Amino acid sequence: MYLSIRHYKVTDPKEVTRLVNEKFYPLIRAIPGFVAYYGIEADDGCWASINVFQTEEGAAESNKIGRNFAEEHKLNLAPPAIISGTVVAQTAAA
Repeated sequence: MYLSIRHYKVTDPKEVTRLVNEKFYPLIRAIPGFVAYYGIEADDGCWASINVFQTEEGAAESNKIGRNFAEEHKLNLAPPAIISGTVVAQTAAA
């Protein structure tokens, strides 16, 4: 599995949440290998997402789509910080 974390400095975290819930989910779910997506409103006007995919290509595509979505909707004040890589450790509730 591959994971991508995007961290944005935004003008209105609540608006980002609304747009993600209403418009972004169909885009990310359509990417082959999609597993999960999580978004958080962080402190100091930040918004972050965690994207999980079965393939590295899916994670890379999610970064491209996420960047384009943020630019199209003028959500971020600067390009997002992006961390991507192979999942090497994991645990979950039973």
